[in-house]
Amino acid sequence: MNFLRKNIELSILLITILAVAVWQIVFIIQLPDGDTDAYAHFIIARDVVRNWSNLSLHWVWLPLFHYIGVFFVLIGSEMQSIRYINVIVWKAIPLLLYFNLKKKEPESLIPVSAALLTALSPIGILMGTTAQPEPLFALLILLFIISFDKGKFIISAFILAISCMLRYEAWAVLMGIALYILISIIKEKSLKLSAFKKSYSVYYVILLPALTIICWSVLRYLSDGQWFVFLHGTQKFASDALKQNNSIDGGIFGLIKDLFFYPFWIPFIFTGITVLLAPLGLKKFYPENKVLFVTGISILIFISVSWMMKANLGLNRHFTSIIPFYSVMAADGLYILNEYSKKYKLFKSGKLIPLAASVIILVYSVMWLYIWRINNETSFVDRKAAVSFLSRIYNTESDKNILILSNEPVVEVLSRIDYKLFDHFWMEDNKETSDYILHLKKTNKNFYIITNSKLEQFLKQFGVVIFESALDTKNPDRIIILKI
Repeated sequence: MNFLRKNIELSILLITILAVAVWQIVFIIQLPDGDTDAYAHFIIARDVVRNWSNLSLHWVWLPLFHYIGVFFVLIGSEMQSIRYINVIVWKAIPLLLYFNLKKKEPESLIPVSAALLTALSPIGILMGTTAQPEPLFALLILLFIISFDKGKFIISAFILAISCMLRYEAWAVLMGIALYILISIIKEKSLKLSAFKKSYSVYYVILLPALTIICWSVLRYLSDGQWFVFLHGTQKFASDALKQNNSIDGGIFGLIKDLFFYPFWIPFIFTGITVLLAPLGLKKFYPENKVLFVTGISILIFISVSWMMKANLGLNRHFTSIIPFYSVMAADGLYILNEYSKKYKLFKSGKLIPLAASVIILVYSVMWLYIWRINNETSFVDRKAAVSFLSRIYNTESDKNILILSNEPVVEVLSRIDYKLFDHFWMEDNKETSDYILHLKKTNKNFYIITNSKLEQFLKQFGVVIFESALDTKNPDRIIILKI
């Protein structure tokens, strides 16, 4: 207790982190993961266990998180375990940020301010309750920044190489760091750069991640038969879902809106006017945090351009990895605004502006956590009904000689039925699907299909619908179960 009293900043940070962790754990215990992609990742991990050599199973995603999921599948664990681990992973980020910044500015309140902003970020808190890779990626990127800053280039090269197999944003970081090093070479007119301790090992930070990306691309080519199918697939999937090829299709106003979507709109929605502190702090931020700046701006440009090209779905969670970037800039901006305002009588104490910012951040955090809790309580109503029905079928099949052709990862994972009973062939209204179903019918198993109602008329030729979820105004496509 004496230590905490003497270290009031750290005490406040630890209490905040603990309070958020309690909320997250209760949330995880009571409510399912609201992110449908998390279920898809876990389903892929199950498929990888059954077919290690088929790299096409990873579809448009990078493989690392699926192999992490494989570990949990092999030990017989459910997706829920990943959610609990993500709570810990997300909590490590504000602590690491605090201690790293404190070494640079031991007498300043900027480190604790940035750490608290990160710890209270609504997007970060929510992502810490999912089984998604964003918290791990954000942690790896922060570790990369810290190790690179300290001149531990070989370690940072390995961290970035690992990150390049987790999320595509790391590829943007690689390009940003490569450009940063190139500019340093041009300035110094030498390959042994004083900015990087005149060590050639800095080039490992480019070479090792680049080699990793090349190896993955070649392996996918050997598996897919085409180059960069995973990248083309991402573009096509997002464009088809959004029914738009790029921001220009939305006109000049659509273009401007999309341009500021991630740099301003997303942080504004979740932090209010405190987002304006970020650009205010840029002048102080850049000279003291060049690697964090290069990394953060690289990711920001990548997700913004991807959104404008309609190569991503414009999801809030893409912002997760740059929360520390914005938090440090905002903390610097808060410091600058506070110092400037002290010349006015009302703000002379230097407490009013930090207090106002704290209230705004807390209000937004509490508001969004309440909204997300309410949303998750009412999510997956149709899928939960399908899970209940499927569980009854499973429990009445005494010999468990069943096969379930499923295009609904949420239903499969929430059902907790042995994953070996599921087949994930992607069904469409075509001859390939018809031939596959007819092939499966020849097996001596009780055969069921779970999918959405778009395929109902096509699938009725093979069997009878024994379950359909209630109509939902939010989602016109019902969940159906057929017995074949």
